[in-house]
Amino acid sequence: MSEFKAGEFEDGCGDYYVLYDAAMMVRDVPGITCEIGLRAGGGTKQILDALQTKIAPRTHIAIDPYGEIPYYWKENIIPDQTDYTNNMRDRIMISMSQYCIENPNINFYLYPMEDTEFFKRFADGVPVYFDKGKQIINEYSLVHFDGPHSLEATLTETLFFEPRAPKGAIFVYDDVVDYYDHNVIKSHLLNLGWSVVASTYYKASYIKG
Repeated sequence: MSEFKAGEFEDGCGDYYVLYDAAMMVRDVPGITCEIGLRAGGGTKQILDALQTKIAPRTHIAIDPYGEIPYYWKENIIPDQTDYTNNMRDRIMISMSQYCIENPNINFYLYPMEDTEFFKRFADGVPVYFDKGKQIINEYSLVHFDGPHSLEATLTETLFFEPRAPKGAIFVYDDVVDYYDHNVIKSHLLNLGWSVVASTYYKASYIKG
C-alpha cells in the first residue's frame, strides 16, 4: 500500500464504481449520504463526485474513529490494530477541505467516533447547518458500510439505518466475500422489500422499494 499524501485520496479495495453509480441514483432521494469508514477517502470521493453534479446542495457524513483502535478485519479473528492514525485523519481532512472549497454544493461532516457511539448520540437525527439555517435530518439516502467487517457489527449498522432510509435509498456493502456471512444481511434486506442493484466480488448494493 502506497503512503498516503496530504491533498490526495487513496482507494481501498476495488469496484468503487458501484459507489459512484449508487450516488448518481440517489441524487433526488431525500436524506443525507453516509459512509462508515472514511480512512483515506477513496470511497467518499466517488460518492461526492456523483453528488456534486447535482445543483441542489447535498450533505455527506463520514463516521470513523481513527486513533489506531483495534479493528475487525474479518469475522472470527482477533481484532488487530490498524494504520488508521489520527495523523491520517488530519491529512485526509486537508483533502476533504480542498474538495469542498472547490465544490461548494457539498456539505461534509466527519464524526470521529465508532459507529456505536454515533448511534447513541444521533438516533434522533443529525444537525445540519447550511444556507443560514439548521435542520435535524434523520433520513439517509445512501449508506456505504465499510467499517468493522464482522456480521454482528454490520447487522447492527443495517438495523440502525434501515428504518431511517426512504424509498429509493441505497445501501452499499464493502468486502462481502470471505469476510463475514453477507447472505444474512442480504436476506434481511430482501425480506424487507429491498432489491439487489449490483453484486461484485468486493461490493453489493441494494435499493429500497
